[in-house]
Amino acid sequence: SVNDTSTVLSQLSPFHTYEIKIAAYTIDIGPYSNLVSIQMPESVPSSSPEGFVAVLEKNLTVYLSWESPSVSDYNGILLGYQVTCTAQNGHTISLNVTGLAITVHELNSD
Repeated sequence: SVNDTSTVLSQLSPFHTYEIKIAAYTIDIGPYSNLVSIQMPESVPSSSPEGFVAVLEKNLTVYLSWESPSVSDYNGILLGYQVTCTAQNGHTISLNVTGLAITVHELNSD
């Protein structure tokens, strides 16, 4: 109704800036209000890294490489990647990596 003085904007994208203004209208649009700028907060990336490859090297060593997700899917400032390796016995190691590849040495299930 015309007496409503608020509304909800939904489905805004994370880590984007929006400029918002409002005007009243009758037979045409009147003057706009001042412009309000709002920065949406960061969120988790909306897609995974692509092209993930694991190459078994010698001496219990694995070379892992991948490509970054699309920049439009970052939803913030990309800080790195978490690589998680889980053995059949449930033993898990997690590594935080800032590049697009890592060599993991001495993988074993102990």
